[in-house]
Amino acid sequence: MAVLAWGLSNVAARFLLVYLPPLDVVTLRYSIAACLFAPILVRLRRLRCPWSDLGWMALIGLFGVGGFNLPVTLGTQWLPAGTVGLLVATEPISIALIAVIVLRERVSWALPAGIALAAAGVTSLVGGQALGAPVPGDAGVFVRGAGLVLLGAASWAVYAVAVRPFTAKYGPVTSTGLTTMLGTLPLLAGWNTALLDRAAHLGGAAWGSLVFLGGVCTVLSTVFWNYGTAKTSAARAGPWLYLVPLTSVLGGHLALGEQISASTMAGGAMIVAGVAITQFQPHGGRSGPRRMPSTGQGGAVPGAIDTSRRGQDNESAGPGPLFPRAGR
Repeated sequence: MAVLAWGLSNVAARFLLVYLPPLDVVTLRYSIAACLFAPILVRLRRLRCPWSDLGWMALIGLFGVGGFNLPVTLGTQWLPAGTVGLLVATEPISIALIAVIVLRERVSWALPAGIALAAAGVTSLVGGQALGAPVPGDAGVFVRGAGLVLLGAASWAVYAVAVRPFTAKYGPVTSTGLTTMLGTLPLLAGWNTALLDRAAHLGGAAWGSLVFLGGVCTVLSTVFWNYGTAKTSAARAGPWLYLVPLTSVLGGHLALGEQISASTMAGGAMIVAGVAITQFQPHGGRSGPRRMPSTGQGGAVPGAIDTSRRGQDNESAGPGPLFPRAGR
């Protein structure tokens, strides 16, 4: 269910952009998600979460909520939903690069090989569709939209790496809920009479899409994914994520009438294959977790790996395709 929801999230966002500007879509979606995550606040007193941790999670939430969703939603207004899904699928490559550069994890031949293949896929996907733009000038708009989506994917990679110690410390649902709520706070400035008026005139299909994005994709799918990955191994759960871009392409075709071109199929296949290759790690090729300095008073430096609870919540926060999927 989680994989299907995340794949269809691009289709729902593309549908909503017919009725609302991008900022309104993100603001309404995350307002719904933040309200659903609000009961987590009751646990804060029992968890004794220090202010330093909340400050770091607020910063991390900016990357996961606004940093990811605003550029991706802006880019979606100029791109087919299926193309957005394929471009967002490059996130694990950015995560792997951050792990190598920041966390000093060892690199095997798989990383550069996968990056090269995925980059060729992005070039084929974007170049093929841009050259096939039916109206002069559309090519530049298409490339601009693709650049925004890739920027959002890179921001999500920063979130995915930085949230790891807090997932290990507080659990995946609590850390996801807190970063989502804190990351939503700046979006509250978007609430004004114009937004309220537009929201009041939305039809049932548009509101259903908003509830689907905020309630199902952002909240329920995250809970279901984290529960599922706790019951199985990374090797069994990870490959399911490769169905997300496929679901986006098929969903865009069936629901929005988007055409699946040869460049989409070829570029998409290279992107997914490249991402899959980067996840391959020979036995003993990855360096062990490194302790990084604390910020004091129980805080953690984003990007550090907390080894104190290995085998508990840290399983769903470890390297590879099982990063917490907040805000998707």
